Amino acid sequence: MNKAIVFLLFFTAVASAFYTSKDDVVELTDGNFDKLVTKGSDAWMVEFYAPWCGHCRSLTPAWKKAATQLKGKVKVGAVDATKHEQLARRHNVNGYPTIKFFSPDGEKTRLPISSLHRLSSKGPTQKKVEEACKDTKLCVFAFLPHILDCNAKCRKKYVTMLQKLANKFRKQHWGWVWFEGGVQTAVERAFNVQGLGYPMLSAVNVRKGKYATMRGSFSEDDIGSFLLGLSVGNVKVGIQSLPDEKMPEVIDAKPWDGKDQKVEF
Repeated sequence: MNKAIVFLLFFTAVASAFYTSKDDVVELTDGNFDKLVTKGSDAWMVEFYAPWCGHCRSLTPAWKKAATQLKGKVKVGAVDATKHEQLARRHNVNGYPTIKFFSPDGEKTRLPISSLHRLSSKGPTQKKVEEACKDTKLCVFAFLPHILDCNAKCRKKYVTMLQKLANKFRKQHWGWVWFEGGVQTAVERAFNVQGLGYPMLSAVNVRKGKYATMRGSFSEDDIGSFLLGLSVGNVKVGIQSLPDEKMPEVIDAKPWDGKDQKVEF
């Protein structure tokens, strides 16, 4: 048999073995994607991959592990974008692997009251932060621009986006807190975000004293990908240790009234 044909057959067999029926990863196609994901009642993490992609192959063990660990909380699926090109184009997939998060019922499910409270306009205090991060695997901290740099409409847009993300990841039961940038200097110093500008976002495992700070754009897609990377154990996100491996003290901040700040001369 021609060596080229043998190699092609071998490559095809290996490529098709990314995920099997024995795995908890659901193979998604043009035929079942809308029924299961778009119109389904579950939250989904979906990987769009190409069989020839080395990074996709490297992700496979972690993706299988994530599917098993998240069983009953979030469905984990995979799409061979080379077979289902139209589906990949529909979801703006331009490279591999691309990971997308799909919330159930077009985000109709409401946030738990506790999560909404954590993202409200009330000023953060040490007690509130401890409550938000208590007994959670991950606590997400957002540092938003000063109200003079980002008016009430701008800030509410950021908070709404964070609420949507909290909704998407609600089954993870993470803590969510936002601060006005420049106020919590000890926290910013601990997360190594000082001098980087706002908005910024960090995620911390308080029990382990570990954190990661997002370096991408402050967008729903990039934040979702960053948090997804943490949840599946992607080492590329850059895990670091907190100073003394514990959370710094939070300064009790004055509540924001939801309005623009007047400039007085």
